[in-house]
Amino acid sequence: MYKLPIFCALALLGACANPTTSADDTDKGKGSQQDLAGAATGATDSTDATVIGGTAEASGTDGLNAPDQRPAEDPKAPGAAVTPDANFANNTLADGTFEIQMAQRMLKDSKDANVRQFAQQMITDHTKVGDELRQITKAEGMNVTDRLTNEQTGVLNQMEKLTGKPLQTMYITKAIEGHEAAVSTFATIAETSSRPTFKTFAAKHLPALKMHLQMAKDMQAGKPMMKM
Repeated sequence: MYKLPIFCALALLGACANPTTSADDTDKGKGSQQDLAGAATGATDSTDATVIGGTAEASGTDGLNAPDQRPAEDPKAPGAAVTPDANFANNTLADGTFEIQMAQRMLKDSKDANVRQFAQQMITDHTKVGDELRQITKAEGMNVTDRLTNEQTGVLNQMEKLTGKPLQTMYITKAIEGHEAAVSTFATIAETSSRPTFKTFAAKHLPALKMHLQMAKDMQAGKPMMKM
C-alpha cells in the first residue's frame, strides 16, 4: 500500500532535477546573447568619434564618398560649434590657398604677360591675407583650417591636365567666380561680424579684392589690366 506514494515521490524528484526552461529564462538567455553581440559589434565598428575643437563628430573610415569636412569650430562660441566668423575664416583661408595654387599652376604654363602678372599678384596678396588672418584667429582662440573643398581639389586636378588656352580660360573663370564670392562675403563680415578684429580685417582687404575681380574681368575681356 506504500508503493504508489513512493513512486510519485521519485517522479517529483526527477522533475526537479531536470526543470523545463521557462519563457522568462529563455528571454534572459536571448538578452545575454544580444549584449555580447552588441559588445562585439562595438569593438569592430569602423566608425570613430573625432573630436575637433571640443566637438565630437562621427567619421567613417571610407572617405571616398565623404562630404567636405572643413572644421569651423569656435571654442569661444557659447552653445554653438559653428559661427559665421569661424566659417568666414575657414573659407577665406581655403580660398586663398586655392587662389595661390591655381596661380602657381599658371606660372608654370602660361607665357601671357597679363596672366603671369595677375597670377603673381594673387600669390603675393593672398599669402599676406592668409598670414594676417591666421594671426587674428590665433589671438581670438579660434580653431580654423585652410583645407580645400572637394570641388577646389577637383579644379586643381583638372587644371593639371590642361595647357594653353583651355587652361587660361578655366583659370580666369575660376578667378572671377572666387573673387565675386569673396567681395560679397568680405562686405558682409565688415558690416555684421561680432568681432571688431574681423570687421576691421574684412574692411581693410575689401578694396583689394574688388580690384582683383576687375583685373580678372579685364583679362577675360582682353583689356589691359589696371595696376595695383
